[in-house]
Amino acid sequence: MKLSFFMNDRKISVLDLFSWCWWLTEWFFQEPYMFVWHIEMNPSACETLKSRIVSKFLQKNNLLDEEKDFLYWKIERQKIIEKYWLQKDINMVYNKEISDDTYQKLLEQIKENLKWQSLDIIIWWPPCQTYSQIWRARIWKKIEKDPRNFLYKQYVKFLRDLSPKIFVFENVPGLRTAWSWKYFQDIKNAMDDIWYEIQVKEQYMPDYWIPQNRRRLIIIWWKKGNNVISTYPDFSKYKKNYTYIVNDFLKDLPKIQNWWWKELMKYQSENEILEKLWIRKKMFEFVLDHRTRPIRKLDREIYKIAVKKYNRWEKLQYRDLPENLITHKNVESFQNRFNVVAWKDKITSTIVAHISSDGHYYIHPDIKQNRSLSIREAARIQTFPDDFKFEWSRTSIFKQIGNAVPPMFSNILAKELVTYFK
Repeated sequence: MKLSFFMNDRKISVLDLFSWCWWLTEWFFQEPYMFVWHIEMNPSACETLKSRIVSKFLQKNNLLDEEKDFLYWKIERQKIIEKYWLQKDINMVYNKEISDDTYQKLLEQIKENLKWQSLDIIIWWPPCQTYSQIWRARIWKKIEKDPRNFLYKQYVKFLRDLSPKIFVFENVPGLRTAWSWKYFQDIKNAMDDIWYEIQVKEQYMPDYWIPQNRRRLIIIWWKKGNNVISTYPDFSKYKKNYTYIVNDFLKDLPKIQNWWWKELMKYQSENEILEKLWIRKKMFEFVLDHRTRPIRKLDREIYKIAVKKYNRWEKLQYRDLPENLITHKNVESFQNRFNVVAWKDKITSTIVAHISSDGHYYIHPDIKQNRSLSIREAARIQTFPDDFKFEWSRTSIFKQIGNAVPPMFSNILAKELVTYFK
């Protein structure tokens, strides 16, 4: 018998734009949601998303031995797809850029996937770099005309032509103040023209057991005239007092050294905190992607100094390094370019996409290991579960993790949006 995510009757239909690697969509795979399409221009993110679809299918149907074989590279993804007729589900992942040239074809395909059903929700997670205050301060002249600033015109078209009941949008707080508030006002005006009303609030991720200093805008638009109550979700009921420190997310992992390359390491953990948060499951005897990037000998010397200072509750200032370790001409700007993960604290620095370029802002606190964070450690701080299998190169995986919405928060949002359709 064919097993599929799309075999049930009426569900809440969701269109996922800028999917990346399943970020916030991770928990929208639970009942009663049904995706009608995932659109993403990054090929590595699409491959990760396809693998996650396979993993979720195996979990949902209690095929745990096959899930382990798939995660541990004992069976190829395509064999599982063929065995359980999952090609339709995999085809829901569409590797394409959203632009004026591609819009009409994308729209036609979405309508075909919807068939007779109306669209309930669009979720949209566009690039946030052009709205970031840090980026604007660094290269504002270059990004002022960046085409990513005008992507909102594309989702306005989707909303106009598909008329979903709810539109959910996540981005950095700087979105509201970009270009002296004009940009956000342009978006609001465009949405008002197509009869969508807005509510927006800033959410602080540590309030939801996410161990990093991460603030994000969660914006929700409601279609006027639909029978959906346009009240912003009450996220406060999910807020919890901290019962952990950052090291609780890292301490049980095997100790490794600089440039460790193994994708799979045998390992068992008794980490009750991670089991409680569904990040680690007892059934898995291996850990995926606990591997690091190569680091120059010179940088390893700097890492040692940074860790020693951190253990004295001090911050390393770049200009204070020994002269033989300073390679940048500018010793006044960006003094904190080398930063140790705050393992003794309840939160550490935000994991961002720049982690794909270098690990200097994410130095591991164990001086004996003398390295930056591994892929799995960065994923844990973002609250990705240990069974989340990333695809492609180390650099592309770090970028996927750094750009992510923490899955733990996506679980909360998915639960709240269901209530609008009961």
